Amino acid sequence: MSKLKEASGKDSILQLPAVFNSFRFNFSSPSYGIHQHLEFSYKLSGYDENWSSWTQQSEKSYTNLQDGEYTFLVKVRNNLNQVSSVAEYSFVVLPPWYKTLWAKIGYFLLATLGVLGLIRLRKIEQHKQQLKHEKQLSSCCVISISWKLKKMKKKL
Repeated sequence: MSKLKEASGKDSILQLPAVFNSFRFNFSSPSYGIHQHLEFSYKLSGYDENWSSWTQQSEKSYTNLQDGEYTFLVKVRNNLNQVSSVAEYSFVVLPPWYKTLWAKIGYFLLATLGVLGLIRLRKIEQHKQQLKHEKQLSSCCVISISWKLKKMKKKL
C-alpha cells in the first residue's frame, strides 16, 4: 500500500488517494453489559454540519467524499444520560491527479500554447491574404501595362 501516506510527527494524519473516498466507521463503547442502553451521536467534520441524532446504530458510512480534510467525531450516551468525551479520527482525501498543482500548470501551458498557436495561424492566414492581394494587384498592373503597350503600338 505505497499509495497510502502518513504524515510524520506526533499528530500524524492519514493521507489517502482520491480513489479511497468511501468510508464505513464502526464504533462501540467499553461499557460492557449495557450495550442495549447505549446511544451514539456522530459527525464527520468537513462534511456534516451538525451532530447526528442519538441512535443505537453503531456504524456510519460515507461515500464519494470530495478531496479535503475530515475528522470523524463520535460520542456515546448511557441510560443515565451521561455523555462521554468525543473520540475522533482525522484523515485527508487527496485530490485526484487532474486537480493537482502539476495538472493545473499543464492546463495553463496547454492553454497558452493553444492561444499562441491560434495567433500564429491567424498571422499565416493574413500573410497568405496579403500575398494573394499583391498577386492580384501585380497581375492587374501587368494587364494594364500590356494593354497600354498594345495601344501605343497601334498609334505607331
